[in-house]
Amino acid sequence: MSSRKNQYNTSIDYTISQMHLIRAIACIGVVITPRFVLWSGGQAYLERYPLVHWKWYEFIFFFFDLVTSLGAPRVFFFFLLSGFFLQYSTRTVFCTKAFLQHRFLRLYPTYLAATIAAVSVFYVVITQINPALATSSGREFNLLVRDCATSLSWATFRDTLLFIRPATVDFAVTPHFWSMLHEVVFCLLFPLYHHLSVRKRIVLTSVVLLLGWTTNSLLIQSQLFFLLGMLCYDFFSKGYRIPWLLPNWTYYGTFFFLYLATYGLGKLGWFWLACVPMVGLTFLLFDFILTRPIHVPRLCVFISKASYAIYLNHLWALLLYYAVLSRFTGVFVFYSRWPYYSGVLVAVLLSLPLYWLVDKRIGSYVTHLKLQASHRLVQPLSTLAAAKPSTAPLPINS
Repeated sequence: MSSRKNQYNTSIDYTISQMHLIRAIACIGVVITPRFVLWSGGQAYLERYPLVHWKWYEFIFFFFDLVTSLGAPRVFFFFLLSGFFLQYSTRTVFCTKAFLQHRFLRLYPTYLAATIAAVSVFYVVITQINPALATSSGREFNLLVRDCATSLSWATFRDTLLFIRPATVDFAVTPHFWSMLHEVVFCLLFPLYHHLSVRKRIVLTSVVLLLGWTTNSLLIQSQLFFLLGMLCYDFFSKGYRIPWLLPNWTYYGTFFFLYLATYGLGKLGWFWLACVPMVGLTFLLFDFILTRPIHVPRLCVFISKASYAIYLNHLWALLLYYAVLSRFTGVFVFYSRWPYYSGVLVAVLLSLPLYWLVDKRIGSYVTHLKLQASHRLVQPLSTLAAAKPSTAPLPINS
């Protein structure tokens, strides 16, 4: 432990900005995951291109295609990050009313804008750009488009805005909106979580784990990951670290092994078992990022800040790109990878206007509100200090 402290500054306030790297990687991972929009892989790809005709490098590409389709565990990783960062942001002063107000402003306007953008793009796609998307192919995604077109109504739009799950599953191709209900529930419960001592929070996490396991309720299970994120912050903010300093290559190898374990167990249907290496991977990533100086590229910082807007908007952007490509090529099922990987870039770029116009502005406004609140808190203390005569000068470092 001492050798690590001598070599690195382990203060979480010193290294917290490096967490942008993790959030940026997770954000790009979420955009890469829904390749089903623009690329037919898996069994359909194997039937069209049998293994016996593959060249050696095609096995590498296909392996990468498989392991980057992590799905739900990647969203749970975001839940862990959310718990960590919320606990960090409320480390000094906490007011329940102000917290709920700020979280509403940070989450809902961007969600509202993303919902409007999704339904608008979906309507234009199925009525103007390429209505055949819902009828010309029997693959799973096109069947989803057809079902979404059938369910498109003001009622489903209203239910989506209210986080009602049956609508968000099949409304305007926004299946990823399911996570928003879990985020909202966490924000409502956060004041309770926050005021618990660390020991009581550990007990509560154990209770939530038991309830999630026995009831199989995803809403309860998701709270487990938020709580684990908060506990990770508690651990690292108190200066605790893994007591041994390992070479970087051992970290990289362990990251790869834990990621493959998460993917493999998840594909086998062992959800709870897959969460164990995922949580272990997250903890080890936190330890790696927070205990050594790491250069974070400016692009990663930008993607990290825009990650919420990118997450909400990437699917309708992929759908729009798919509609345009299929309209001009006449192809509804792509087996080549270039449409998909170019679609990742398109999805990120199309998400950025809503980040600049809504999410970034709301974030700046919330920061302004927090500064005003802190000034109102500091001013009475300053007035009291000025009114009371002092018999000795204050130290410089106060």
